[in-house]
Amino acid sequence: RRSQTVLLDFVRAGGVNGSRPGRADRGLYGGKRIKFGNIITFSSKKTRRKWMPNVHMMSFESKILDKRVKIKATTNVLRTVEKQGGIDNYLLESTHKKIDSKLGSLLKRDVEELYEWRNGEKYVRKINRVPETPVEEQIYEQFKKFQGTEESRAADLALLVETASKRTTNV
Repeated sequence: RRSQTVLLDFVRAGGVNGSRPGRADRGLYGGKRIKFGNIITFSSKKTRRKWMPNVHMMSFESKILDKRVKIKATTNVLRTVEKQGGIDNYLLESTHKKIDSKLGSLLKRDVEELYEWRNGEKYVRKINRVPETPVEEQIYEQFKKFQGTEESRAADLALLVETASKRTTNV
């Protein structure tokens, strides 16, 4: 009985990869955790220390929610938001597991519900979309032969389609 409790505490604390701070539920940390280790001096003396996630208070403009959202977010999440074209796309495209916070999950749910209410259909993540053009279909059929996860297949398919479209525009 005691060993189960210790194991649960270990898993709740983040296991080997680090501890999950409670404040991560009140922001967008993108799975980043507190890391622990040692500072090692020239004389090989070890001093325990921890590395905190790089967190900033940021204000994002949400077009779906029609308001500005002020959230604590890590620099990793900031780069991802910028890459995906805004907080709405980040919330729609990311999984609950990747968002990894109560606030993020609530925002994701609100954005998905408003998207569905405005457009009359559920949002379909890019990874789950069906090939639309004949070129995409042809590449997808060739790519089916390889083993791997569905996500890796979809990511590689998107890359192949992008390179194929560049080739056709350059010719």
